[in-house]
Amino acid sequence: MKKGLKIILIMFFMIITLLGVGFYFFNKPANNEFESSPLKENNIDNNSDNNLINNITISNNNIDITLNEYGLELPINNATGYTSIEMELLDEERNAIQTIEAGTPFKIIKEEGKYWYILVNEVYGYVENKYCMINLPDVIPSIIYNVTNSYSSIYHSNNIPLPNITGYSLYDSKEYNQRFNKEEFLVPTMYGMAKKIAQVQNSALKNGESLEIYEAFRPYDVQMQISSSLSLLMQENESVNKLINNGIWGKSWFVAVKLSNHQKGIAIDTSLVKIKNVDVKTTGNYSYLDIVSYEELNMPTPMHELSSLAVAFEKPVSSASKTAWKKVSLSSRMTEDAIRLQNYFTSNNLYPLASEWWHFNDLETKDAIGDKTGDGHFYITTCLSDIPSL
Repeated sequence: MKKGLKIILIMFFMIITLLGVGFYFFNKPANNEFESSPLKENNIDNNSDNNLINNITISNNNIDITLNEYGLELPINNATGYTSIEMELLDEERNAIQTIEAGTPFKIIKEEGKYWYILVNEVYGYVENKYCMINLPDVIPSIIYNVTNSYSSIYHSNNIPLPNITGYSLYDSKEYNQRFNKEEFLVPTMYGMAKKIAQVQNSALKNGESLEIYEAFRPYDVQMQISSSLSLLMQENESVNKLINNGIWGKSWFVAVKLSNHQKGIAIDTSLVKIKNVDVKTTGNYSYLDIVSYEELNMPTPMHELSSLAVAFEKPVSSASKTAWKKVSLSSRMTEDAIRLQNYFTSNNLYPLASEWWHFNDLETKDAIGDKTGDGHFYITTCLSDIPSL
């Protein structure tokens, strides 16, 4: 009898073990799902603060963020803005109080129609926001920011480093950001473009992907340094020269030799990554997405390869046209991931540059600001951002 009971107990524990193993494999995430979901471990819906504003939904292989009334992930209040041109600071009756130099940082207090109410140099007043830049990490924190030119430039041509450029810090662009309690890159674009970038990121997140932005605003002095360095490399290396001056393209297609859209705040350089692991954090009463780990996707070349190896189309088209790019074929070097990156942007009215798979322009914002465009004769080095208020 005792022997029979022992056998029954052994069989019972074996069945329980088998059921547990089966349950694990049946519920194991597929390979295309995120490795972990911190939302399940720290469910934001169960947060004790009833005032917490959560606009993030995470499922097995996609993320949905409901954009706010500004068309962004986080409010603009207490974000850092910058003047792109010399501007007048206005009082409530829209009379000029003082003149603000181009590149001046300020804290955004609120938006009223086409104006921002701001704090600049210890004075409150209004500026017309279409002529201003906003710091992207403040309002689209889900994007991965990696401004390599600010710590170790990765420019190459035919995989050859540019003299006195590659591996060098070309400008300072990382400051402590009170909004997120960490060091973060300063990545300004014109306000109109920022809203479009938020839409692009939103499209990518729905596919479990994210933008990785390498640069937005670039100072004019830095632009000229890169241009001079590429010219020197072309003179010294025939293989580089042939990949640039190949009868179809030329140097100006791979680096601007005068004022570029980067100085105007209407261009970004970006790649695409596959998200592996995410977290949801808070700033004030707002939740935001933080990408913890990711996988680089397959692009035609490394970022900032200045040669015909990096072209997006098989021949040049005007970068000032909103439609010319539709009439030419993609380069045979374009990968599926690069094509998907391009589709995210063109679907949201941002336009590709024929010679660089990573570069996209905002031509509508360019039209809106007209001849009042910035010239980039300044550096962005200050972060005034703070926790957004309700």
